[in-house]
Amino acid sequence: AHLISLAKDYCLGPEDDLSEIDPSGDLADLYRAYEKRLRATGNADFGDLIMLPVMILQKNEQIRHQMHYRFRVIMVDEYQDSNQVQDAIYSALTAKRQNLFLVGDVKQSIYQFRLADPGIFLKKYNTYLPAEAAKPLEGRKVLLSHNFRSGAEVIEAVNNVFSTCMTPKVGGLRYGEAEALREGVPHTPLNSPGTELYALEIREDTYQEEADFVAEKIRNMLDEGTLIRSRDGLRPVKAEDIVILLRSPGSVGGHFQRALESRNIRCASGGGTDLLQTQEIGTLRSLLQTIYNPRQDIPLISTLASPIFGFTADDLAAFRAKRRFGSVYDALVRDESPKCQEFLRILDTLRKDARMHTLTQLLERCFALTRMDSIYAAMSGGDTRQANLQTFCQLAVDFEMGNHRDLGQFLDHLDAMEAKGLITAGSEGKDCVTIMSIHKSKGLEFPVVFLCGLSREFNRDSLRSQILCDRELGLGLSVADTKNRVRYPTVAKRAIAARMMSESLSEEMRVLYVAMTRARDRLIMTYASRNLE
Repeated sequence: AHLISLAKDYCLGPEDDLSEIDPSGDLADLYRAYEKRLRATGNADFGDLIMLPVMILQKNEQIRHQMHYRFRVIMVDEYQDSNQVQDAIYSALTAKRQNLFLVGDVKQSIYQFRLADPGIFLKKYNTYLPAEAAKPLEGRKVLLSHNFRSGAEVIEAVNNVFSTCMTPKVGGLRYGEAEALREGVPHTPLNSPGTELYALEIREDTYQEEADFVAEKIRNMLDEGTLIRSRDGLRPVKAEDIVILLRSPGSVGGHFQRALESRNIRCASGGGTDLLQTQEIGTLRSLLQTIYNPRQDIPLISTLASPIFGFTADDLAAFRAKRRFGSVYDALVRDESPKCQEFLRILDTLRKDARMHTLTQLLERCFALTRMDSIYAAMSGGDTRQANLQTFCQLAVDFEMGNHRDLGQFLDHLDAMEAKGLITAGSEGKDCVTIMSIHKSKGLEFPVVFLCGLSREFNRDSLRSQILCDRELGLGLSVADTKNRVRYPTVAKRAIAARMMSESLSEEMRVLYVAMTRARDRLIMTYASRNLE
């Protein structure tokens, strides 16, 4: 299904050459049978919504003629993120009247993984003449270099970085005088530097130590009332003015979230937070897993060590030392300490309730016996935590709606939902620092931007595939030397890998440009490494 969808993204039918998409040659027959079945049932898939308009405009002269005169002008925003199919639609609609108006910034083309091709923009950028020099009906360009978002300090930092680093080979174009940003309107001067770069020497955990530094910096800015711009001049910064931009917050965002919360700074994810990964829901889920089967060591230990029951590392070691073998539960039931016995009493009660009552009734009993909702409500971000617990309870209500569902089925349902991701209730709000991916920040602006994780290595996994493909260079394969029992890349594969690496570096350069230009007043960047030399 993925390969058929990819073929339609490139407007390739089952009769076209599909070797770049499927070197095995098996796709054509499957694609043909799929299309036959699709048409027999009178349906169209998502790929058809992309491919069929192009085919109609290219092959049907009457429809193309009607569409030419239907629109006075066709305007396309974010043109730098267009792909070949989208550009074919624009060209087909405007070929006769030349009434196409395009707006874009190739330095912000960061969607190559969605087949965006910055080369489409660059071809026009390099061939079109300036507006004052172009002839009638000739393509022309107007440079829009004034930036009305950022202050002079941020603009100067952006120009200094990219005039040095961005070239036609890395980034797609030369960042010269014409491409440099200019301050659109004068901004009130700040009382301290607007851009900062911190090189952090890390001892153990790169992400955690970097997150601790950033959280402490934010804490100090809030306590000291660091000034940012407002309509009336300058004002002290608030938590909601601050964003932390990361390349992949899903893998490292938790470090920053914990660092902020430990300093009593509320935070929210710009794209939503996975409900099942929050502390309060993780504890409740572990408790439910323990009720269902107490001989699961990880959920049991997680439940015991949670704020609900408060077992310390010494408490856990004490009863485990008495019975080193077998499950943790077996050691727990043989311990006669009051703390262990109280937990076992609550667990036994809840296990009986799970057999006799519905899911929602079981959750009500969990809250009644453990006071979990009250405990988390009293913690930092209590309103959000309570909203998350309520959302979780609503999931249980929806799951058993109209049917009898047991605890085991609900836990299986949560496992399935975990892969999809659940969004927390109340994760957005005032007085929160935002943690967001660079891609999701595109088009937005923030008074204060912390750009973190600059030391992270680029992802080169795609270069290690057995087969590499390129629209112009074709296929790159590895050669198997059966005699010496080794495999090595061919010259073609090395050439394609080099081109892919160059395109990847250009994409990363443009991602950095997008991140830096999100800042309005203050841009603070961090580079963390064990070796700064």
